[in-house]
Amino acid sequence: PSNKTTAINRLMSLTHNLLENQNGKSVYMALMNDLIKNGDAEPVSKSQVHSTYDVNYIPYLSLF
Repeated sequence: PSNKTTAINRLMSLTHNLLENQNGKSVYMALMNDLIKNGDAEPVSKSQVHSTYDVNYIPYLSLF
């Protein structure tokens, strides 16, 4: 089963919260940059987002 809807809903909530909390946004951006720099995460290209292959979305919960 696809969890894309759950992941999108959480992304929308996170986006809203970060727009309201600039300090939280700075902390979040630093965390994401560290995850990418350390190889624990990687950016997704636009072509990957719109692909039709099977994807497991990680529903992200923010702690702000």
